[in-house]
Amino acid sequence: EDLTTQLTSYFTTIHCTAFIHFYRKDYVGDAASGGDAAEETIDLILDMKCECRLPGGKKTVLSPDELYSRYLDILPLLGEDSSQWRANIALTFHSALTDKVKDVMKEQGYKKPKKCDMKTAADEILQLQKARAAAKKATERINAESKRMRQQLILPMPPLLLLMLP
Repeated sequence: EDLTTQLTSYFTTIHCTAFIHFYRKDYVGDAASGGDAAEETIDLILDMKCECRLPGGKKTVLSPDELYSRYLDILPLLGEDSSQWRANIALTFHSALTDKVKDVMKEQGYKKPKKCDMKTAADEILQLQKARAAAKKATERINAESKRMRQQLILPMPPLLLLMLP
């Protein structure tokens, strides 16, 4: 590569790094300035649910993995200081799950984390990952039970005459 190409590449990298830093600071804010967009992001997280209605009115149910994926899409928009988030993402994720999934998670021994145990963003993300793993396991159990029930319903019933024979 010639010097011009190397310099162009270097300056492009610097430009992108500076842009991302200032864009994020403008979006999220810092200790000195609020960050209205970050508040809107938290509102978006609080509104997420596994059960939702599509624009046509059709009801849909997201899997825990789909919900988790949506959380991951939004997390980079939040600041590093989780005390400024106004919501706990692991507890919010748990609340967004269907009641059936939450019940099975509880049966399987999952305990919601305590807010006091999550002091940093990394702590919250770790608890979010644990909640996702427990929700996935619960969903797999629910799906397996549903499949087993469908198979039992599909099995042919013996004719009544055969039951009456000695």
